[in-house]
Amino acid sequence: MSNSNPDMNALGVMALELAGGQQPARAALPSDQAGELATLVGRDLARLVPQASGLDLVLAAAHFDPAEVLRPGWPVHRRLEELQMRAPGRNQGPRLLAFGADAAGDV
Repeated sequence: MSNSNPDMNALGVMALELAGGQQPARAALPSDQAGELATLVGRDLARLVPQASGLDLVLAAAHFDPAEVLRPGWPVHRRLEELQMRAPGRNQGPRLLAFGADAAGDV
């Protein structure tokens, strides 16, 4: 999450582990479901940390290998920050930005 000040941000990862080493059925949620998930996460986060409601929430609803997400230099987080900076509405208040799969199911 970050507001219009790029020096102010908080990085986070939600980890979900599949039972029995199963593979995910799809690489990412469809965009509309990613948006619904981001709305619910944002609502719950604002209840836990009220100040969070003043920040952008950027969520990638996709499966990542833990080594990829935790790689030195945080390339996944940097890519999300790039997408955040290019998204419309910057400097117009907090935004909820969710990224998922396209209509073909590609990330």
